[in-house]
Amino acid sequence: MVNLRKKRVNIEFSSPALRDALSRPEAYPQYGSLFTDLQNKLLCIDFWCLRLVSPIENRASSAIALSVTRDRHVDEEPLVNPGREMDAVEAISPASQEYNLYMLENLQSEYTTNLEKCMDKMGDGFKKCNEDVIKEILTKKPVSRACCVKVVNAGKQCYMEIRKLMFQFYQLKRFASKVSLRTNAVWDRCFAEAVSPPSSHNKKIKYLD
Repeated sequence: MVNLRKKRVNIEFSSPALRDALSRPEAYPQYGSLFTDLQNKLLCIDFWCLRLVSPIENRASSAIALSVTRDRHVDEEPLVNPGREMDAVEAISPASQEYNLYMLENLQSEYTTNLEKCMDKMGDGFKKCNEDVIKEILTKKPVSRACCVKVVNAGKQCYMEIRKLMFQFYQLKRFASKVSLRTNAVWDRCFAEAVSPPSSHNKKIKYLD
């Protein structure tokens, strides 16, 4: 929105849980970084409005969102097929392990400290959740809602920095130039799922010009 220099923006959504979170951010401290990021972006817009609408009323914005994203769609075909092909991608040889260790050793200490803080924000089960996120990016196999909650709790900046690091590893670096849209798509899906009640996973946030 900001890059397109929009002066009047209406943001419509159909999730009562999201409305509650936006109305009472103090009740959702785990999403503090997301609220701050949203507020900073809204400050760059001359006029904006957040509005809860029924799913039926939101059909128009769904159609608009689909038409806007069609030209920047995420390829429906996975980059890697799940199963043996993904197992082969994850396999680490002595040479690739040496490469990875060298890469990690040459990261700036401040950067690694920030990454460690991001990992801590995700809590227990970070390793498996992180691996599952990589699999969703590459194979389109969705991660669990529990993993999505961990991802959202850490915040988008942490999410993007961890993805950036992961695709520097030897076994994944060949995909680095192909995963930008997919990485954002996984975040968007997880965010929508994490802020909605477990029974309302199909509700999504819509954006209107």
